[in-house]
Amino acid sequence: YDNEKISIFKDKIIISSVNNAPSKKPTLEYIVIKAPNSNKNPINISGWKLLNSAGDFSYIEKASKLPYIGKINDTSSLYLNPGDKAIVVSGESPIGVSFQENICSGYIEQFQDFTPSITKECPSAIENADYQRYNLNSSCINFIDSLPRCKIYTDEIPNNLSRSCSNFILNNINYNSCVDVNKNKPNFYKKIWRVYLNRNRELWSDKNDLVRIYDSSDNLITTKSY
Repeated sequence: YDNEKISIFKDKIIISSVNNAPSKKPTLEYIVIKAPNSNKNPINISGWKLLNSAGDFSYIEKASKLPYIGKINDTSSLYLNPGDKAIVVSGESPIGVSFQENICSGYIEQFQDFTPSITKECPSAIENADYQRYNLNSSCINFIDSLPRCKIYTDEIPNNLSRSCSNFILNNINYNSCVDVNKNKPNFYKKIWRVYLNRNRELWSDKNDLVRIYDSSDNLITTKSY
């Protein structure tokens, strides 16, 4: 590849790691690419090609910036801002789409297996509650505060809690509700994208390979060997 054209994005995107390459499962195999903090502008990585030493390749497609669970999500070009990273998994997305992580994303880890795991750092469900609408009393508030973050409550609701408290727990302690309450906060989005190549077989060789990334004009951006 010595004679290839070099992309204008050289040094603006780097491959920081290749992970689980020996795995035969494409859902466990991933690389991490980063946009350095020194970048001046967002970079559109949709349409970029990832190529292995054997000549097999996949393209990075569009993503959903803010996915909802149980809905068909719109997708658009995926831009990495300075300091962002993308976890690029060879297999399919557990939620059917590539997406940007946010402070509510830990909820979707509960019933789906993500590699690597999504950090569970969700805001408290009670912080932004509409108390007047649900008429929540102190017993209800204390119970909700005792629940683990980023987890839909699936056990029996205690008998001493009111019907309005039960309704709040069932309707508000979940990913979609968390998004609706928090999506306009300045710290809502994380600087991590989950990108899926939707392959049914591995892309990276078990032992040694050369990872190459090309821009949408087929110019070489960066490589990493392992």
